[in-house]
Amino acid sequence: MLNFAAMKPIYTLFLLALSLSAAHAQTGRCPMVGIGMERLPDMNIAREGHTPVFVGGELTAIGGHTAGFIPTSTAEYLKDGEWHLMEMVYTHDNGTVLHMNDGRVLIAGGHAEPLGIGQTFTAEYYMPCEHRFEGFGCMEVKRALASAVEMEEGEVLIGGNWYAADAMEMFDGKHTFRKLKDATAHRGRTHLLRCAADDAIAFGEALKDGRPVPCDTIDRLRGEPFTEPLLQEWCFINHNAAPTPLGSSTHERYTYIYLAKRFDNGRYGLFRVCGTRFEPLPTDTPIPTASRWGQIEYGGSVAVDTIARRAYVLGGGKSDRRYYVLAADYSHDPALLTLYYTEPVDTLFGSTIPLIDDGGNIIIVGGMDHNNFRPTNRVVRLMVGQHAGRSAHSSAAKGAGLRLWQVAIGLAVLAIVLPIVLSSRCKRRPATVMEGNVQKAADANVPTGLQLDEDAEENEEKPDIEKEEDGMPPPTERRTESIAELSERIDRTMREQKLYLDPHLKSSTFVRIIGSNRNYVYQAINVEMGMSFSEYVNRLRVDHAEQLIHEHPDWPIADIAIRSGFASNVSFYRNYKIFKGQPPSKDKKAKS
Repeated sequence: MLNFAAMKPIYTLFLLALSLSAAHAQTGRCPMVGIGMERLPDMNIAREGHTPVFVGGELTAIGGHTAGFIPTSTAEYLKDGEWHLMEMVYTHDNGTVLHMNDGRVLIAGGHAEPLGIGQTFTAEYYMPCEHRFEGFGCMEVKRALASAVEMEEGEVLIGGNWYAADAMEMFDGKHTFRKLKDATAHRGRTHLLRCAADDAIAFGEALKDGRPVPCDTIDRLRGEPFTEPLLQEWCFINHNAAPTPLGSSTHERYTYIYLAKRFDNGRYGLFRVCGTRFEPLPTDTPIPTASRWGQIEYGGSVAVDTIARRAYVLGGGKSDRRYYVLAADYSHDPALLTLYYTEPVDTLFGSTIPLIDDGGNIIIVGGMDHNNFRPTNRVVRLMVGQHAGRSAHSSAAKGAGLRLWQVAIGLAVLAIVLPIVLSSRCKRRPATVMEGNVQKAADANVPTGLQLDEDAEENEEKPDIEKEEDGMPPPTERRTESIAELSERIDRTMREQKLYLDPHLKSSTFVRIIGSNRNYVYQAINVEMGMSFSEYVNRLRVDHAEQLIHEHPDWPIADIAIRSGFASNVSFYRNYKIFKGQPPSKDKKAKS
């Protein structure tokens, strides 16, 4: 029989949370947070139409045009607090720039003349370790404002053109371009996305009298064109930068977030492109279009921080001269929105391609303030990283604070279900003993759960392995293969899909991917392989890092850590030394 007097405090908390939830629902406003802005050293040359990129661990600005709307054949990189100027082989104003997986940077096309007129064929490489450019050939199609994505085998797909005929073409990753197929629509700006390991889509609005108009036709690399009704209503905003997928796991490798604007009323929206599927991204509040100081105008590419699980959109206040950054925490459903703002600045400027540095802050390199003839050489850092909560634990805490209705529902369920659950568990589990404050299972062979990584330990689920998960039958009804066979399948799946490269991989997620029982997965890894799940995953990450060090000795250690699936440099160094017997820096020196 339930003791309702003992439950009174829970019901009191429930009523309090419910009242707070109602207040939140009435406001429904996006939280606003003030941030600092740091001025970095100015570039040597004022630039617009350039491409900023982190390459070889250095902030680099490539091409563009300078004062007077005149293309410049220069690039520069920031090192030791100073920008160092480099001479390129060709000019690339609004050209295509792609940082390839082997460390090189492919640069191609751009406007042929001042004032953004015409297109060019020219292509060259940037070798960051040597700070050297090498011209090697030309594309099949003259292009400006094109997009490029690297495919699975190192080839590069290129598409898009500005006010000119367009076609998909493939670069072999060495020196040769070949035309594949003509575009079915004349798009003003083409968005190119990988939708599978060997497939990609191209879409974007058309242009009429210099203004975007709807175009719902989508071209596909391997397949026939198809239509997407959302593109009749929304103009997807992006500039010629390869969008960043939301993560490295199987379901996020081909998922992207876009900012879009309605053709009819100019309203903003966030959308998710998953393979070939387009869908609105649910958010906990509407996108704010005004602050207490005035209207906000958003634009440019979406910057994705895969570590903090956040997507950022850059905005500006026309009347108040502030920078605004809209952050969408996509680790939650709906995504949690936060609007950051700076103090007023004398001139609003900004590249259309914001970058994210190692601290999770946004870097803006050059750009213009509504005038192509007067770009700037200024570089600033918007300090959003300290507010990002760069772990699943802090993101979850923030989500709980923002969405109080979830607290109310949770407490209500807890108040009703907890006494029943405790009562039934006491009847169902008589075979447990108490030692001090620790309850141990009578069967010492029952595992207490899987653990992934010391960095994520506090965020990892603590599963009750006696409980059926996702409707799975008891172990006696699930075994269809031996533990040795399951062990082989686990290792094959992990290596083929490279799941270990996802820094947010959880044991519960892995169990679902394998499609087995948690007990059996535990036995296969801990008994058959002779290690914990954490050790298994980190060993694969370290092996991957060792391979990257061997193949790319010029890459910074921090880049190798991230590319190997580690959430922090501390975890990377610790595990590398455990499995290899020495820090990665020694291996790096030996390989270089």
